[in-house]
Amino acid sequence: NDVAQYQLNPQSGQLNQLGPNVQADLGPAGIAVDPLDHFVYVANSGANDVSVFNIDPASGMLGSMGTVPAGTNPAAITADPSGNFLFVGNGGSDDLYTYNTNSPTGGLPQLNNSYNTGGLNRFAVEVIEVAITFLPRFAYVANGSSNDVSAYTINVSTGKLTSLGPNAAAGNFPYAIAADPLGRFAYVVNAGDGSVSA
Repeated sequence: NDVAQYQLNPQSGQLNQLGPNVQADLGPAGIAVDPLDHFVYVANSGANDVSVFNIDPASGMLGSMGTVPAGTNPAAITADPSGNFLFVGNGGSDDLYTYNTNSPTGGLPQLNNSYNTGGLNRFAVEVIEVAITFLPRFAYVANGSSNDVSAYTINVSTGKLTSLGPNAAAGNFPYAIAADPLGRFAYVVNAGDGSVSA
């Protein structure tokens, strides 16, 4: 239930531990770093919340700033590349929460947006992973129980998500998703059959 801190050596690639681990909440399952290097966010699946840490700019050490509520069993967590929004996938409540992160205090006011990601299968969908591409902004959610992927556009001013239509088919129990840095392709790992969908 804690977070380890390391310094990365860019020449050798080695990791050097910065200090003692910092305490998160029960069952940390996902982590995201603010693109502006101010904060770290940890989704705590066992506590149904998100821990917020500030990053000391000189040492890189984390300082706890408390927690904010999430849905049931949050696991997937991704920061928008703009540094304005945080997206949290809640596997137990089958939905996706959005938060405004554009705050010098690290506060995470939840936007009045909660998205059920499964379409017709929404009551059986488990949100596992969220991937964010660069401009224009899109979010993709791997839905483990319905074997498909939801796609959304992101309003860069408000963080609001708009569905792009019917979900795309994936393999058996898609578990994680990643987009290439240029935003051209997405890849999904399917835990149920050991395959990758592209």
